[in-house]
Amino acid sequence: MTLEREKIIEKLGQGIWHEYRIPGMVVTGKGTILLVYEARGAHRDDWADMWVTIRRSTDGGETFSEPVYPHEQTRGTEERRITWNNPVLIVDGDRVHLIFHRDYEQVWHCCSDDDGISFSKPVEITETYRSFPYKWNVSASGPGHGISTSTGKLVVPIWLADGEIRLDQEASGRIKRHAPSRAGCIYSEDHGKTWKAGFLTEHIDCANETAVAELGSGKLLFNFRHREKIPCRILGITPETPLLLEKTWPEESLPDPKCFACMDRDGGKLYFINCADTEKRINLTVNESADEGMTWKKILTVDEEGGYADIAVRGDTLYVFYERDTDLAVRDMGGTVRELVFRRYRKSM
Repeated sequence: MTLEREKIIEKLGQGIWHEYRIPGMVVTGKGTILLVYEARGAHRDDWADMWVTIRRSTDGGETFSEPVYPHEQTRGTEERRITWNNPVLIVDGDRVHLIFHRDYEQVWHCCSDDDGISFSKPVEITETYRSFPYKWNVSASGPGHGISTSTGKLVVPIWLADGEIRLDQEASGRIKRHAPSRAGCIYSEDHGKTWKAGFLTEHIDCANETAVAELGSGKLLFNFRHREKIPCRILGITPETPLLLEKTWPEESLPDPKCFACMDRDGGKLYFINCADTEKRINLTVNESADEGMTWKKILTVDEEGGYADIAVRGDTLYVFYERDTDLAVRDMGGTVRELVFRRYRKSM
């Protein structure tokens, strides 16, 4: 792989926000790169004052537009802190869908028909999440990106939690722990007009942030973050209509420090990016599978530092959008995301 372009998208403490986290990315049919992430206020935690932020590039990542904030059309007049969180983009032909959340409680869907320049007024789809057979008080999608399958079905990984209410952090009761949790998905068979609840994990300890890719058979491969004692990813397969997990297994060739990671599919191959370490968010690495996720091989070390990351592969070009930390510590033990980084690589010929 040859690094062709690196661009710092956001830096800690710069701009009107303090910290920038949770990167997601898609590449449209026209080749437009859309980046989505959370712009966080001074509190810097998952319940901070946050905005959903989108930037776009039409020149392969050489330049990016000024931010667009699709959630603004749903904002009220509240003066309290509001957390607009977990945005996920999905490319669906010439349309781009966006799902995001408010306070990990309400879920919204909107779309763009102009390649991400503007987005429609968001429509609330929280009832889809309420239809899961699980009592939850925290909901989130992705992060990363969703997919449109070969049959036109939209699939978005999600997770739900029934967490302890933290009155010690905010008297309103808005803030809850993100565990215990279960992971699953929602899907649409009519290009986002309606959404349905898919499967939900039962036997994976605190499954949460998850990635999805379509297999050649039409089945779906899910790649789970979790809190099992094993130091690697857990993979699972569902039918084309993702109502149940047919099987799951620990993938020992993909070590993981319990951090979000993402997958993409291109040219019959699967690609996976994560911090390839068993304890710390370091060694951000891309692995490739040529046999439908049964085996994986390392093809690229992106950065010695790391964090959340998304990936898109199109022909001989590989795009990465990721968090770069201030140190090599696990974030939960004090690491801070210093910057959001975009990179473009050319595959070796």
